Amino acid sequence: MLLGFAVDYIVLLAAGYEHSGARFRKGKTDEAYREYGISILSSTITTIISAAFMYPGAMESFGKFAYMLTSIAAVSFFVTMLLFGALCHSIGPQDGFGDLRPPMTAKMWERHLKMKAELDDY
Repeated sequence: MLLGFAVDYIVLLAAGYEHSGARFRKGKTDEAYREYGISILSSTITTIISAAFMYPGAMESFGKFAYMLTSIAAVSFFVTMLLFGALCHSIGPQDGFGDLRPPMTAKMWERHLKMKAELDDY
């Protein structure tokens, strides 16, 4: 459970980066932070506050579990928002370069932008 929890924030920010409509790294990173940053921050705060109620528990294991939970939430938040965000901004895939799927041709990119504009108007 803790391992899955540790990578949850990175996966969410990576999905925001990948599904961004921007073509270049700065725009993709900004959009990922704008769309998912508040959710990641809210999740971190909620986890830490809820774990705080476990610290004064009668059983010692509650306090240890609360310590692990708050530590992983805090470290995961900072690694995601600082390290992973910086890596996306500096070496992340952009404009088809670094993608695992085949790069888009100019015609495919135009069709993509046209469909995105139609969806935005809808």
